[in-house]
Order: sequence, then structure tokens, then C-alpha cells
Amino acid sequence: MLDMAMRQIVPSMTEYAGALAKDVTLLQQAGVEAPQAALLTAVSEKIAAVMKAADALSAALKGAHGHASKEEDATYLRDAALPLMYELGYACDALEVLAPRGVWPMPTYDDLLFYN
Repeated sequence: MLDMAMRQIVPSMTEYAGALAKDVTLLQQAGVEAPQAALLTAVSEKIAAVMKAADALSAALKGAHGHASKEEDATYLRDAALPLMYELGYACDALEVLAPRGVWPMPTYDDLLFYN
């Protein structure tokens, strides 16, 4: 999950944000209103949320082993890591809806449900 977020989702959406930033800059330089600036802000905020959630999950996973028993390891993962996995998943889902077709690095929910 961490690898997917940090090696696929964040890089592809960062590239998309860069393209949006260039478009916004060109429109503003031409003296034209750039409503895409709001989309750029939203994408950037969602990328930051994914990165923050990934960092928190990574930190939690470092404490996953070394407890007195495997049961305590599992309890730790359930209590500490699982909520952060949900947080990362929700952050990625929020970013996915902002991605145009072809930018998202894996099949979208639409692709999975309707086989586009």
C-alpha cells in the first residue's frame, strides 16, 4: 500500500499538478482567468494528504515487531496501523476523483465496475 502510494500515485499526480501549474501560469500570463488554479490547489492538497498519511503509516509499521508475542504484534497492527491504512486509502480515493483518465496509474473504480 505504501509502495503504491509513494511510487505510483504521488509521482503521477505530481506530474499532473506540474502540468496544471504550467497551464495556469500560461493562462495568467495571457491575462485570462485561470479557474484551473482551484483544481491545482485541490490536487496539491490531496497529494499532501496522501504523503502525510503514508508517512504516519510508515512510522507505525516500524513498531510492528518485537512485542512479547505475535498476538501482541497483531494487536499493535490492528490498533496502530489499520486506522492509518484506512486514512491513506481515503486520501488516495479523494485524489483519484481529481485525476483525468490516463493520469491515474492503475485501474480506477470506474474501470473495475464498468470495464471501460
